[in-house]
Amino acid sequence: MKALFKDILDTENVHGVMLLSFEGKAVYQEFNPSVSPNIDPHEWSALTSLLKDIDEAEIVFDHCLLYVIRSTGGFVLVVMGRQAPIAMVRLNCSIILPSLGPTKFKPKGLARFFRRNT
Repeated sequence: MKALFKDILDTENVHGVMLLSFEGKAVYQEFNPSVSPNIDPHEWSALTSLLKDIDEAEIVFDHCLLYVIRSTGGFVLVVMGRQAPIAMVRLNCSIILPSLGPTKFKPKGLARFFRRNT
């Protein structure tokens, strides 16, 4: 998972990345060593419930910026400084979004021509 978020974390002024489930649980989090986050893991459920109908959001604070984008498994949350290149962060997030979804079984051989009726 760390390899997926490497390009985002290497972007200038990006402090960290979190992958949150739709219930608000932190599935993965990685922060740069220079940043020591004081994050309460129980507070994310309120944010994810507010963002349930939103695909993408930027939340601006005095000294930082949160970029949130919906994936098939939850939300990707990027914590960055106000001077971070948001276009580069958006591009990197859209590149990794297909990798975060559930993998679909692809049959091989003759099985790929037949489908089960359920």
